[in-house]
Amino acid sequence: MKNQLLIALGVVVVFFALIFGSWAWKYYTAPIQGKVDAEVQIESAQSRIQWYNHFHDLCSVVESNKESLRVQQMLLESSESNDERIRIRANIGGIKAQISRNVNRYNADAAKDYTAARFKDGDLPYQLSIDGETYCN
Repeated sequence: MKNQLLIALGVVVVFFALIFGSWAWKYYTAPIQGKVDAEVQIESAQSRIQWYNHFHDLCSVVESNKESLRVQQMLLESSESNDERIRIRANIGGIKAQISRNVNRYNADAAKDYTAARFKDGDLPYQLSIDGETYCN
């Protein structure tokens, strides 16, 4: 009877030691495992393609918006109607807001060295500017 009690007590102690050991192992290796999991996710094919396309798409949008802005400014210079000038000025304001929003987004993502910026095409500009030309090659 005494041996059975000692065996049962030993099984319970081993059981709790395994549970605690498992928890301790997860606790102490969590930072390492987290870094590995993050790296696997960041370096995945889906992530690479998505960020690569993201930068090209944003750059192209800014380039197109700047061209639209030039066209609207030319129309403003040649317009004769006051109502038309009001409409064109509203268009210009909206296009400038779009340019600003997309330039800020591109630049913020380009600054994310640990994640997004790794996959920005080297032929794209490092950062975009609200003013001046934008070329996306």
